[in-house]
Amino acid sequence: MSSNRSPSTPSPLTQYPRTLWRWRWLLLAITAICSVTSLLVSLQLPKTYQVTAVALVSPKQVIPPSGGTTPVDPNQLPGIDNLVQTYIALVNTAPVRERLAASGIPRTPGELTGELFAIRQPNTTLIAIAASDRDPGVALAIGKQVIPAFNAALDQLQQNVGVSQQSHLDSLVAWEVPADAPLAPVKPDIVRNVLIALGAGLVAAVVVAFVLERLDNTIKDEVTVRTRLDLPVLVSVARRPAAKGQADAVETVASNHLQDALSEQYRALRTGVLFSTLDTDLKTLLVTSTAPNEGKTTTATNLALVLAQGGSKVILVDADFRRPAMHRVLERPDRPGLGDFLLHGDKDLDNFAHQVAPNLMLLTSGTRPPNPAELVGSELMKRALDGLAAVADYVIVDSPPVGAVTDATVLGALVDGVILVIEQGGTPIPKIERALATLEAVGANILGVVLNKANRADSYFYYYYGTEPTEKPPRRGWKTAVEGPPPPRAENSPEAPG
Repeated sequence: MSSNRSPSTPSPLTQYPRTLWRWRWLLLAITAICSVTSLLVSLQLPKTYQVTAVALVSPKQVIPPSGGTTPVDPNQLPGIDNLVQTYIALVNTAPVRERLAASGIPRTPGELTGELFAIRQPNTTLIAIAASDRDPGVALAIGKQVIPAFNAALDQLQQNVGVSQQSHLDSLVAWEVPADAPLAPVKPDIVRNVLIALGAGLVAAVVVAFVLERLDNTIKDEVTVRTRLDLPVLVSVARRPAAKGQADAVETVASNHLQDALSEQYRALRTGVLFSTLDTDLKTLLVTSTAPNEGKTTTATNLALVLAQGGSKVILVDADFRRPAMHRVLERPDRPGLGDFLLHGDKDLDNFAHQVAPNLMLLTSGTRPPNPAELVGSELMKRALDGLAAVADYVIVDSPPVGAVTDATVLGALVDGVILVIEQGGTPIPKIERALATLEAVGANILGVVLNKANRADSYFYYYYGTEPTEKPPRRGWKTAVEGPPPPRAENSPEAPG
């Protein structure tokens, strides 16, 4: 009855969107941090104000190629482009900066080096001279004085080199001079900086998300179970939300809180198990996991409770001799139990079972045998399981994790079906695959997976049932036997026991 699995690789077209959605908090966090940081840094940067003066380069000194009377387009005259580029190159030179400083601009020629910039307006002989400064008033003064300062420096240069009147370069003609100081700075461009940081942060976040996804080789959702393990998901059990004044452990939530959303999820597990047993007679079920603390004991206990509530006669067996927990969870004496029967097989097994609730019996682990693996795989253990199955509808066996010891593997060959509990984001997939291969090697029939401690529950359950019924059932309403003070109770956390 072993399961035939053929692990497959999910398509990138479906995997990538799931990865981005899974790491959406990281995408939001990184992009928000980058954007806010860019905003704060931009607000701290010194502000730069800018004005623009427009000047005309007169081309009258350029001689046409012929003496004809036909008008000539100035843009077609030879050398006009070179002439305009020459004027542009002369704008931000030391003589011009010195003239500006001498005209009363409160800046040294060195400080003016990066505050002048000229460009040609397309298809014209106009040049735009941008003057910038951290003070809007100084920027305005530079914009007003830059053309006169340029013309004075140009005349002085031509006089010094003795340029003839025919070759003399004409002065720039002021076409537009700024009249008012700028109100808003041109630098820093806060909106532009934030948008760039937003885009860069988003790209970085996507890269980090895929790197983390690559490194985090664990089960992340039901789709991963189906595509990587090729196994059905019987149910996804969410982490129980913390509620005020609610300190109950989840190990018996199916009995203590019948209308809790978590109880409904275990009833969904019961449905999955019942459907799994339609075609075949599956009476003995092993609940195990790959690693400790994935919730196998919690799953086994609640599955037994909901099966019993459904009218089936159930016997819950604690076969985890390494870390027994059922006696603490259900508050029953640990001894005598399964270990005592395996060590002294001549006694009647019924003498070791404890009544827990209507339709539910518990066989605790009992005395720990010195060689658990050998005893759970013995003929006596098989006879015990057959004897329990003869008097019950279902026998739920809790065993150690598959990856820890060989007990679960041995028991997997003796029972009718195996339920594997996997913690979302817990055990690495390769380790789970090795555990499955081990179970399949002994012919274990793997019914499916319980995805435990999922990040979210079905919202319908929480909407419909709420967090607590109006009248709370008794805290230990399932307790029908055992006199005297109970033994210590297990820790109230979803991770313990199992």
